[in-house]
Amino acid sequence: RLGQADVITNVKRLPEHLSFARFSKPYRRVEMVVTAPEPDPQGWLRRRSEAELQRALQRSKARVGVIEGWYCGPALDPWLGVLARQAPARLRTYATAAALVEAVRVGQVDLGLGERLSLASAIWTRNPSGLGRQVAIAPDPYRLDESRFMFSARTVSAEEVEAFDVGLASVRGSGAYRRIVRSALFPLLLEFSAGEWWFYPIELLGVFAAAVTGGVLALRAGLSVVGLVIVAMVTSIGGGVLRDAVINRPVPSVLQSPVYLGLVYGAAAVVVLVGLLARRLLASERVDRWLDGLDAVGIAAFTVTGVLIALRMHAEPLVLWGPQLSVLTACGGLLVREVILGRGAPVLRPGLLYIEIVFMGSLLLSVFLTFYSGHSTYRLRDIETAVLATMLGVISLRLEALRWRWRSPLLPGVGGTPHR
Repeated sequence: RLGQADVITNVKRLPEHLSFARFSKPYRRVEMVVTAPEPDPQGWLRRRSEAELQRALQRSKARVGVIEGWYCGPALDPWLGVLARQAPARLRTYATAAALVEAVRVGQVDLGLGERLSLASAIWTRNPSGLGRQVAIAPDPYRLDESRFMFSARTVSAEEVEAFDVGLASVRGSGAYRRIVRSALFPLLLEFSAGEWWFYPIELLGVFAAAVTGGVLALRAGLSVVGLVIVAMVTSIGGGVLRDAVINRPVPSVLQSPVYLGLVYGAAAVVVLVGLLARRLLASERVDRWLDGLDAVGIAAFTVTGVLIALRMHAEPLVLWGPQLSVLTACGGLLVREVILGRGAPVLRPGLLYIEIVFMGSLLLSVFLTFYSGHSTYRLRDIETAVLATMLGVISLRLEALRWRWRSPLLPGVGGTPHR
């Protein structure tokens, strides 16, 4: 209004602004959502329209948190103004989404209102492991808005705003906008999806199954206990180490948490113990089938992890780097294991579908994310659906390949014995 700022981002155009501001064309859609403690006994995360949410708040005595300056909607904003005058103890305003999330977490307010991506970012930043999250976001927005840039009419002319719109359209049309979204936003959304309660246990199960498989093969090969631990280690986490070395990642993922190495030692201990008490059991085909099933679950998680790391490290184009890093994550440890055991590299020879499934799953996920980055709004549910569909597809195809003995094609003129 005073011309002390030329532009403000992420603003809803309201009639009262038109006397002193100029607005760009909409550049993205904003989802206004409810955030509340998890579990949610009061049902604030339930699906509601804005009017239904306003009526529910009016009937209750809930304490509400909002972010300063955010427009919550035509029904909620006037009611919040009345609440601030009549019952100020029930309404608290916070400067940032992170402060609002913390207020919900510690119980200063019963629920918060804000924009989905800002709240998701604040929640993930507070708890990057994805475990024990105490604040949740409603899966459905109560309101969708178009977001614009607001320019001061005192300092910015209408011609400049028009030129800005042309420039923004040029950025979107050139593909630069998609690259910005993939490098700045999608790593957050994909990490948040991978932080769901079901993903982390699946990833750990895959690490444990791979370590057990390596330990069993090392025991069958007659290696020492130290050799068994090394083979179990490279089988389960070697692919991640190779991947991080290729992309020069500052801190390899296995060094960021002691859980992975703990699982390796636990799996090695289980193999040694079973080997001492029931060695015949480790030689049975039933154990192999169980390990193959668990491994299918693990490589599904590793497929998604590879694409996530490609996004996080800004490896472009994603459709090339996503599949490569996924294959390294899921299969790199197997290659190192086979070299240690002197078996060559059977996983690279024609045989039961394995690498091909990881490659196709990660390629489809990368293609989806590449095209989705051109949209005007990005829903966490869409990303989560893509992640879950990728994992279920990889698991199903691998199990069916084991069941029906689906084999990769042998190239004409190529000799050698297909691996089992």
